Formats: sequence, structure tokens, C-alpha cells
Amino acid sequence: MKLSEHFTLEEFTNSDTAKRYRINNTPSLEQIENIKWLCQMVLEPLRDHFKRPIRITSGYRSPELNKKIGGAEKSHHTAWELFSAADIQIPGVSTPVVHAAIIALSLPFEQNILEHVASAGGWVHVSARKPKLQSFEIK
Repeated sequence: MKLSEHFTLEEFTNSDTAKRYRINNTPSLEQIENIKWLCQMVLEPLRDHFKRPIRITSGYRSPELNKKIGGAEKSHHTAWELFSAADIQIPGVSTPVVHAAIIALSLPFEQNILEHVASAGGWVHVSARKPKLQSFEIK
């Protein structure tokens, strides 16, 4: 399923651990809508800025998968409170530069974290939450 022009649900849910332990790593429809928003509002503009593909090293994690890998209890990867998160790398661009670009481009992020920056396998964790529509009633 396409989430945006360059991102698919499969790359957000792909997990060797989930496959190995037969863990269902399928988000709900509401969670998918929030992942789409992350793709459209954060990842696509970032990809356009660098003119390079973005590699998602970790996307959505079901609570069972998150627990299995030792993730934080309230991880944005689990769509806790309807956040969506992705750990990303952009080949040929250092993680500090990616981290700075997310800020400089004024992308609507909640978390923008450099992880394992000293290693070649480092990544940027970025999360966001789709704003809820407000409803008004006139009496």
C-alpha cells in the first residue's frame, strides 16, 4: 500500500524480528492515516530537499514487537497516542545534516533525535502526530 509518492506501508512495517517470532505488525486504519501524514508532511519534503531516497530502518512497531526488541513503553513507533515515527538514513548525507535539515525546513516534527551518531550505522529518529480536527457545535 502506498502511503505517499515514495513510501509504502511495507517499508514501515518490515521487521526481521516480527518475521522470526511470527509477531503481527499490522497497524490499524487510524494508525495508517497517521503514518501517511508523517510521510507526506515530513519525509517527502525531506526527500525533496536532499533529492535522495530515504531508508527507513525502523517504522511502525506493534506493542508486542516493540516489547520484544526492548523499545520504550511509550514509543512513538507504536503509534502511542497516535504518533508516528521512523528511524531514517539518507545515503550520502550525514545524520547531523539530516537532523539539522528537519529543523531548518520547519517540518512538523514532535521528536528529532540523532541516534548512534558516532557509528556508521547511526540514524535520525523523527516522529510527528497528525493534528486532530476540532469540531464545533453551535446551539
